[in-house]
Amino acid sequence: MVTAAASDQQALEDEALMARAKQGDAEAQYKIHWGLVRPDNLRWLCLAADQEHRAAQGRLGDIYYNGWFGVNTDFVRSYMWFTLATRGQGEWADWAKRQLELRLKFKELTPDDVRRAEKMAAEWEPGQCERDLALTDAEGVIR
Repeated sequence: MVTAAASDQQALEDEALMARAKQGDAEAQYKIHWGLVRPDNLRWLCLAADQEHRAAQGRLGDIYYNGWFGVNTDFVRSYMWFTLATRGQGEWADWAKRQLELRLKFKELTPDDVRRAEKMAAEWEPGQCERDLALTDAEGVIR
């Protein structure tokens, strides 16, 4: 059973997390996507990915691959996000590399698809995630 004190403490922690996310903390933005049930969770994930947060980029690869959260399945865009996630070091970059290897092993993309995804990754810029998911308008204003 959750006590009132525990509930109040969680509310304070959620508020602090949101404050850090609004200040641009990529890790807080990523945690909001996972931890807080909000209609704008994908926006926070995009904001973290914009800051080259490798786990957020890998998560977007998963979302596009599986078609989660109302996002259309798109293997090319998934491959692009996994490619971006491999640019770092550590467990998330290693995990993303394995995801790319699996996509190639099971021939889920054509060679042209892979070239297109790699070109998209090379041309990627912050804010693109929000535009791709139609979370912002043409001027980049969050909806």
